[in-house]
Amino acid sequence: MRKDQLKIGVRSEGTLRIEDLLDAAVDTLAEVAPRRAAGFRREVEKSAKDGHEYGDEILEEISDAVNEHVPQFCYYGSLEGDGACIGVFFSEESMRESVYDGETWIDKCDGKKMPKDARYRAVISDHGNVSIYFRNGREIVSVV
Repeated sequence: MRKDQLKIGVRSEGTLRIEDLLDAAVDTLAEVAPRRAAGFRREVEKSAKDGHEYGDEILEEISDAVNEHVPQFCYYGSLEGDGACIGVFFSEESMRESVYDGETWIDKCDGKKMPKDARYRAVISDHGNVSIYFRNGREIVSVV
């Protein structure tokens, strides 16, 4: 995992108040890009002080910035099935699309070699745990 990459996990839950979502997004960005987060925090504070209400717009900007720092096959946003649970989560849809496109090969541990055109290798345990690796064997993401 890169130093500027976020870990999977919940960052905010139980609220959809724009103020709380903005704080959570800025705090999340601060984990990997403190200067950029500080700029957004100043923008949010100035907007609140001036009485401007464009929270949804700035939240989208901050979320886009956060998404630049999530592991591949992951996203920053609401957890599927719980819109008030915000964080960095694994995207099964992203993995499925990558498998469909031939970019990711699912290793069934049956001795078959990874196809030359595949960029990633996914291992799915019998319990549903997923680990995805680069071709060179370095882990991208692991979800239990």
